[in-house]
Amino acid sequence: MAGTQAIEGDGVKRGVIFTCPPEMLTYDVTEGHELYETDRTRVEEIDEELVLSFMAIGVREAVKIAVEEKASKKRYLVVDGRRRVVNAIEANRRLRKADEPEIVVPVMVGRAKPPDPPVISRTPPKVSV
Repeated sequence: MAGTQAIEGDGVKRGVIFTCPPEMLTYDVTEGHELYETDRTRVEEIDEELVLSFMAIGVREAVKIAVEEKASKKRYLVVDGRRRVVNAIEANRRLRKADEPEIVVPVMVGRAKPPDPPVISRTPPKVSV
């Protein structure tokens, strides 16, 4: 399949997924940043089942991040997936304590904008008689 894309069709985009330690990612931004109000209430909560799952099989769904560069220093801001990052950090903390190999998080690089909410149509479907 030289010169062709593995998945072709309308809406298909080629992308790259990186992996990195979850500790590299920043999920807590200062007030005034466009990501500040997104999902603030769930950032610090640890989900025990999710932590145990990450310890057993790792993080399977990619986290979306944006790269922010200030004064030649890069920050990797989590745009979507902060709950996964928080729980992956906790999983790594436990794995280090047990002297087990640490996990990495799959990462997709995008832009620093919160994800758009899903659009729900309130219009009833047309019925033909």
